[in-house]
Amino acid sequence: MKRFTPTGVAEWLPDEAIRHNSLTRSVSDSLEAAGFSPIRTPVIDYFDALSVGLDPKLVSRSIRFFDSNGHLMILRPDHTTPIARMVANRLSNNDDLKLYYVAPVFRTPSDSDQQLEVFQAGVEWIGPQSASSDAHLIHLCRSILGKLGFSDVGIDIGHPSFSSGFTDAERTALIQKDYVALGYIPPRGGLEIAESIPDLCQLHNELAHYNLESAVTYNPGLISEFDYYTGPHFEVYVPGIRQMVASGGRYDRLIAKFGYDVPAVGFAINISLIQERLAQC
Repeated sequence: MKRFTPTGVAEWLPDEAIRHNSLTRSVSDSLEAAGFSPIRTPVIDYFDALSVGLDPKLVSRSIRFFDSNGHLMILRPDHTTPIARMVANRLSNNDDLKLYYVAPVFRTPSDSDQQLEVFQAGVEWIGPQSASSDAHLIHLCRSILGKLGFSDVGIDIGHPSFSSGFTDAERTALIQKDYVALGYIPPRGGLEIAESIPDLCQLHNELAHYNLESAVTYNPGLISEFDYYTGPHFEVYVPGIRQMVASGGRYDRLIAKFGYDVPAVGFAINISLIQERLAQC
């Protein structure tokens, strides 16, 4: 059958668009109620201006093209990097910013995700550097998923210190969750797995305020595909969806690449995955 749209991009009929609008409106309302303000970054950007902070793996999966003036352009491959640039260039007089977005990113498909266009909703909290802010965002992410109907949420938490001794081959195998190539399955568990890492001990204490202990697992094998995380980072899973539905963590050095040294933490929810799952229910 002849295709009329590229593979991996969204095309919705009215009922699908209505479901999408209802879903994103619910998430936006929750984020605004939590004190976050909306922000929008360009869908099309200058590659040179954005690549200063882009992770090399994001660059390799980005969609690039030349405009009519010969400038190399890029479709927005993630939200965190352009927001980091915006904060550094236009909002650096603020030391406590709570920003959110609801918009798509564009990446060439990976082995685990064949979508080129992925709608995300997420937050960036610029300024705080504490375990309490990390725990608050994990709680907020779980709370939003609960409002969307996902009550059984599992949260894997990792930390760069876990992987400090891994080879590049081991890191690649862990990112791909290829435990055959790795040769073993990393142990996962409670605080005993993480007690040698002060950041995670502090985070665990803060998570207890939200009664999240039963939902959290510490995972030494959790390595993000992107390298900008500097502290605790996490992935969220729900029954019925094999891929993670949300991820986030602390990135304290990214915004400095654009000239403003300030810590930050954030997360992104995969709206495309959730919309697909809700349509099946």
